[in-house]
Amino acid sequence: MVGKRVSSVLSVFVFLNAIFSVLCIVKESQSYGVGKLAFCNKKYFSYCDVVTTPRFVDGVERLFTNHTVTNIVTLGNNFTMAGVFVSQKGVQYKLEHRLCDYLKRNWMKTYLKAARLKLPCPVPPGTYHFNDLELPPSDAPLAMLPGTYQFEGEMYTTVSKERAVGVHYTIHFSDSFKRKRKNMKKNKGGLSIVNDWVF
Repeated sequence: MVGKRVSSVLSVFVFLNAIFSVLCIVKESQSYGVGKLAFCNKKYFSYCDVVTTPRFVDGVERLFTNHTVTNIVTLGNNFTMAGVFVSQKGVQYKLEHRLCDYLKRNWMKTYLKAARLKLPCPVPPGTYHFNDLELPPSDAPLAMLPGTYQFEGEMYTTVSKERAVGVHYTIHFSDSFKRKRKNMKKNKGGLSIVNDWVF
């Protein structure tokens, strides 16, 4: 009798383990990532925070991030924003613009609209919350191939190149990620999904 119970418990354990393994494989085939604050220069910011979490939306795992910053100086074209994606094979994709010029880009305007944040430039001192924004930005001018990327985003002073704030992300794009996301956008009537992955 004890042998049958052990056998039954073992069978249930094997079954649950198999289901868990399948779920992990399915989840791994989507997009995932980890984000963290790399640095926050107290000369320019009194507070910086980054929180990134994955979430399933319409059966597709999507990566959302929240950023909160409190700048203590006025930020304008005296600061430059840069972002570099590096693939496992060492291929680099880079975007770099002065802050106000960056905020005028169409994909950045879409991002600010998604954040429900009106951000003037120059940006006066204050606390700014960028909430529930998706990685990667859907309309950023980068064609991301499947694979794992390291992303370094930072803002630095334009003239002296002194680092002000930065973030680091590890992001994975599966083969099916672009296709699933494209289909999801079609089904939602052109839903625009964006994220600011530098600030």
